[in-house]
Amino acid sequence: MITEKKSFDTLVKIYPPKEKIFDIIVPFYGCYQAVSNLVKSIFMYSSDILNKLILVDNGSENKEFALMYSDHPKIKIVRSEVNLGFGGGVNLGIKNAEKLTVIIMHSDSYLSDKKSLHNLYNDFISLRNNNVAMMSAISDNPQVNEKILLRKSVVDENPIILKNDFIP
Repeated sequence: MITEKKSFDTLVKIYPPKEKIFDIIVPFYGCYQAVSNLVKSIFMYSSDILNKLILVDNGSENKEFALMYSDHPKIKIVRSEVNLGFGGGVNLGIKNAEKLTVIIMHSDSYLSDKKSLHNLYNDFISLRNNNVAMMSAISDNPQVNEKILLRKSVVDENPIILKNDFIP
């Protein structure tokens, strides 16, 4: 998901890729290997446009895990002693963000394309200039979609977009 903390401008400029244009917030609880994989992929594919990677430790048992990143100039570590849940972790990350534009990533995601965050940012700015304030993935969660519940297989299928509306 990509969004802005707050903005009063109706038009947003697309900055050249040489600028550090956003912060990435990753709340996590445990799942240390997944977080390590995500961190590696972010710096492999997007360090040129990343301002800060904010790792929000949501009360994990291993308090020392995130400290291995403490000397990295582009990583900020924030720790909560209690698990605030994903939303609470996001809020804590946003409080510590430096940039207006933030990307929120789940700890078990990773990047596999050098242009994925560049493209995501450019798409967001294009939509932002049409008064869209947030972009998020579309989910096919079967708990909210009867058509998916009726499928007879779980094989990989091409995604079906059931609805593609903008949130006002």
